[in-house]
Amino acid sequence: VACALSGPDHRVALVDADSHAPSLALATGLADEGPGFAAACRQAERGGLTVAELSRIASTLGDLDVLTGLNRPGRWPELSHARVCAALDACRDWADDTVVDVAGPLERDEEIVSDLFDGPRRNAATLAGLESADVVLAVVAADPVGVSRFVRAWPDLRAATGATPVRVVVNKVRAGALGVDARGQVRRTLERYTGVSDVSFVPWDARGTDAAMLAARPIAHVAPRSAVPTAVRRLVTEALAPRQDTRVARAATRPSLRRMARSA
Repeated sequence: VACALSGPDHRVALVDADSHAPSLALATGLADEGPGFAAACRQAERGGLTVAELSRIASTLGDLDVLTGLNRPGRWPELSHARVCAALDACRDWADDTVVDVAGPLERDEEIVSDLFDGPRRNAATLAGLESADVVLAVVAADPVGVSRFVRAWPDLRAATGATPVRVVVNKVRAGALGVDARGQVRRTLERYTGVSDVSFVPWDARGTDAAMLAARPIAHVAPRSAVPTAVRRLVTEALAPRQDTRVARAATRPSLRRMARSA
């Protein structure tokens, strides 16, 4: 998505805010000794997160500026709700679009068992990202387990996003996992149990995705003609670019934040 949004005159930032399984640095061959997003969150808490500081701590991946995620999941307390909100707000002045990868879990169980009102929350980064988002891309794995989990999580996702538009993206679509008419089966299931009828599909391309993983580069860089980046470019054109144009015409000042919430 970040690659599809980027362009010579359009600055795009990619942020790994996954507090459970951060992976962007490993998947794209970037160093993660000093997690960029955690550093941005610390600076934001102190009020020192400027555009220049964001550019300094970010890594470069082609046309993208990347804030890498935690190099150890155990460091998740560094991504508190207030810190994440402040850091993402600063990104609006830094990039034209910011794509944020967040974890799938949305539970707030810690609030029930903890006596500390301001205690750390494992899913605070995800909830902060969703609350701050302009558009949410909810990614569903195209298999019986992934669809079932998404259906169960849908009420929690809608509660977390409020009035923010949510675009459902079904990933890894293939007949082998769902049988004949895989897209039709997923579409009918989502419409029946969640009321979602506007669904985008990204097909499964084992060769292209394996090549991207082997090269530690985005699939759009390694296999630009693969069905995966083609479908994502279509999604960006149909679902994200029109919203961006409308927002610019109405506000003309605030760059946007895109959030990706993966199915658990």
